[in-house]
Amino acid sequence: MSEMTNSFQAFQRELREKIRMAERAGLGRDTIARQAEELGDWLARHAEPRNPEERLLRELWAVADEREQQALADVLVKFAERS
Repeated sequence: MSEMTNSFQAFQRELREKIRMAERAGLGRDTIARQAEELGDWLARHAEPRNPEERLLRELWAVADEREQQALADVLVKFAERS
């Protein structure tokens, strides 16, 4: 269980750091969410998940329609902001 917790915490930390970098670059929340959606599309097609969290996101992305993908990207941004 500890290994899974560490993996999730690392995933959460990395996501939070990327969001903060975008904010420091002057991007607004809507822009960040749109970029997250575009990144999600690219990752789903070209990247192999590095951990269970990324694998889950990839699977969720694959079954989601465009509206759901937008919502998922928005939720990920919110998640990172509150962490």
